[in-house]
Amino acid sequence: MFHRLRHILLFFPAAVFLAASLAFGPAAFPAAAQDKAAAGAQGIDPAALEKLVATIEDEQARKRFLAQLKALIAARKAAEPAGEASAPAEPALMERLAGRARTLTGSLQDLAAAVADLPRAWNWLRSRLAGEAERAALIGGVWKTALALLLGLLAEWLMRLLLRGPRRRVEDREGETLAVRAVGLAIRTLLDLLPVAALAAAAYAVLPQLAPGATTARVALTLIFGFVLVRAILAAGRAALAPRVGSLRLLPLADGTAAYLYVWLRRLTGTVVYGAVLLEALAAFDLPGSAHAALLHLLGLVVAAMLIVLILQNRRPVAGRLRGEADTEDNGATPVRGLRRTLGRLGDLWHVVAIVYVLAGLFVWLLDVEGGFAFMARATVLSAVILLIALAAVAGLGRLLSRLFRIEEALLEKNPGLQQRANRYLAAVRRTVSGAILVVALLAILDVWGFGIAELLQTPAGRAFARTVLVVLVVTVGAFILWEFIETAAARYLSRLDEAGEDSRALRMRTLLPMVEKALLVAIVVIAAMIVLSEIGLDIGPLLAGAGVLGLAVGFGAQTLVKDVITGIFIIVEDSMAIGDFVTVAGRSGVVEDLSVRSVTLRGYSGSKHTIPFSSIDDVENLTKDYSYAVLDYGVGYGENVDAVIAVIRETGEALRADPDWRDHIVEELEVAGLQELGDSAVVIRSRFKCRPGFQWGVRREMNRRIKAAFDARGIEIPFPHVTLYFGEGREGDALPLPARMVEDAVRTDLAEAGPAEGEA
Repeated sequence: MFHRLRHILLFFPAAVFLAASLAFGPAAFPAAAQDKAAAGAQGIDPAALEKLVATIEDEQARKRFLAQLKALIAARKAAEPAGEASAPAEPALMERLAGRARTLTGSLQDLAAAVADLPRAWNWLRSRLAGEAERAALIGGVWKTALALLLGLLAEWLMRLLLRGPRRRVEDREGETLAVRAVGLAIRTLLDLLPVAALAAAAYAVLPQLAPGATTARVALTLIFGFVLVRAILAAGRAALAPRVGSLRLLPLADGTAAYLYVWLRRLTGTVVYGAVLLEALAAFDLPGSAHAALLHLLGLVVAAMLIVLILQNRRPVAGRLRGEADTEDNGATPVRGLRRTLGRLGDLWHVVAIVYVLAGLFVWLLDVEGGFAFMARATVLSAVILLIALAAVAGLGRLLSRLFRIEEALLEKNPGLQQRANRYLAAVRRTVSGAILVVALLAILDVWGFGIAELLQTPAGRAFARTVLVVLVVTVGAFILWEFIETAAARYLSRLDEAGEDSRALRMRTLLPMVEKALLVAIVVIAAMIVLSEIGLDIGPLLAGAGVLGLAVGFGAQTLVKDVITGIFIIVEDSMAIGDFVTVAGRSGVVEDLSVRSVTLRGYSGSKHTIPFSSIDDVENLTKDYSYAVLDYGVGYGENVDAVIAVIRETGEALRADPDWRDHIVEELEVAGLQELGDSAVVIRSRFKCRPGFQWGVRREMNRRIKAAFDARGIEIPFPHVTLYFGEGREGDALPLPARMVEDAVRTDLAEAGPAEGEA
């Protein structure tokens, strides 16, 4: 009885589905092995056995027999090839799975046969009630057992009645501290166990006085033990959950949750214990073994169904608890948040794992696998330990990575953008490390459940796989490190240029470096991808050939694009123009807004945007390179004194250069070139200012304004074009009269001469 009852109680936790595939090995079915041995023994001749015994008993004959055996062994070894002398290899994974599937099929057939014998229980019951003596014995056993139980239950009720007052006082007392609650709960549990002890004492004391038979005594003791065990388990449950007394509860549970768990504890305890006790009582009355096994299997099915219902009822609450939905304050990307995210993903599937666990335990129970529950308990504990270690490692390494990726202030001063780049990789590294830890934990759990992961990794294929994974990991990490080194070096180079004040060079490098970085990134990705593909066993030769053919086709089909890229690189390297320069290229003028791999973008004065491919640029006119000249041409009348006008221009230029608003934009003194041109209506005098790049237009506009005011103040004529109309001369040399008349008079004269129009009276 106790053996079966212990197995039933061990079925409560159930097991992972993986145990089901491991529990059905050849060692789990000793009966089948015995049948095979018996079948082999039937084929041996008894006379040969007697002769063998006689040989073994005779010392001389035994020595000759051993010598013959040794000679046969030596000859067999000499005949075998050298390669076959090694130990037999382990069967392949698929062969092992196929063997277990065949074993499982046979076990299920045996189980079906046992269930088919279930109607024999009814036939047995009818046979037990067929005769008068059998009915009398059964009735006598029933009333004696019932009387012992009733007296025990009466003693329990009286004890509860006596202890009601002390129990109520303990429950009504408020416990503020944990120690006070623990003491109160211990006293209350003791008061709960005293009635159980009274039941056991009264029932066990009364039963011998009724003089039951051996069978009746066995049944009565089993039933009394069942009642006592159920009440003891429920008392322990009330001590742990305190469903009705929240003031004594030690666990952080709500009243509704504690009551719900206690109800399910009572259901499962009653079903398991009372069912097992009832079956043991029936076995005492010579219930057939097949019927007893079928009823036990039926009990296991009922308990498994109850556990599955319990799991499905709590699927969402447990998943929400694992996801940590109640804690919404931590919004940062911290290791705790990452651990909670991992638990949340596990929480979405916990019910599936739990149900499979229950089904695995059910299979072990139904097939009566020897040592199955012990194996499941050991594997469960080890799996829980591995999972806890993995989660702790994920949290610890998350904190360690956060510290490692925190950049010191001194280093940040030299590399201002380094912290942002480190944070960009932190989340990816944390996820990768967490995933690797969880994968290792999963492999360890599978090995614990007997899937032979460690043995598989020790095989040549396993070692090759591990090497491939390691190489891929090293190549990937190395590619990331190389790319980060390139980005950091470029950023530091630009930072040094800014600190040195080389703005022009820094601007050119900001234009050129992105193209170089993109090219290097493509090269790194391609090389890393080729190495990874080669490591996983793919032939990269066709890929390289295809890439070469594709490059050749692209080279012929995209000649203009290649020309754009090459010309753009030379333009940027030679510093013909940079972002911010005012240039004239391909007949378009404007400020350079962007320089890409193949084109330049200009923004005109009116806001128009021009995108010009580098291949169409034959000449680059840069008006803001290093310095600029504001060229000033002023025309005066032919009657003006040129030297006096030049003096006025110099005086105005000196005043402009001395102005605080303009002196920082003018590099040198006004340079007067002199008389530039004798025009149709003016004498042109040329001068110029050397200015900072881009300020020549402003300086020229301001100089023009001041020259106009100076010329007006000194009465210097600024000529403009005149038109003279010549009508010729008369015979006498005098001018001819102008043949002109007023338009209005001419219209009236024309109307009078024309007369009335046709159709008018």
